[in-house]
Amino acid sequence: MLKRLQPKTRLFKRDSSGIAALEFAMIAPMLLILYMGASDAALAVSLNRKLEGTASTVGDLVGQEETVTKSQLKLILGISQALIQPFDSTKLSAIVTSVTIDANGTTKVDWSSASGSAVAYTKGATFSLPSSFATHRSRSLVVAETLYTYQPLGGYGFDAVIPMKSISYLTPRNTTTAIKCSDC
Repeated sequence: MLKRLQPKTRLFKRDSSGIAALEFAMIAPMLLILYMGASDAALAVSLNRKLEGTASTVGDLVGQEETVTKSQLKLILGISQALIQPFDSTKLSAIVTSVTIDANGTTKVDWSSASGSAVAYTKGATFSLPSSFATHRSRSLVVAETLYTYQPLGGYGFDAVIPMKSISYLTPRNTTTAIKCSDC
């Protein structure tokens, strides 16, 4: 029986017409996983850019005012929900804070407002600024933060939830002192 199969096995050795299909079948799953991982990475980078733009826009909108109210801050923070689209806006949290740096370099929270699951800073609390602000004295800043918990789509290379955060530091435009909040 083996002798009858030997001539047929030699035919398979010489026949290379299906080799391309076999190679494709072997490499296609790896290419698909690579494509899905790259898509997840591209979405994460796009979301991070949206967070940066949203933090900057929220800070800029507050920084244009001399005085704000809680309801104005709520509306401005509500804009962040629209700015993050097409991503899920229910996963977005935002905080906008007015911070004063005194003549000694001590930073204090003037007022703070938050949306989503974020918690506003306590009025009068010390606020930590990056070391690049160490030489700044007698000025105020608007600090806008956006936070998002990104859940990767397929887990191709990204297995865990990715917490993202962006912070924007802006100087008030229309006042030399801190922006006042009349009812905060």
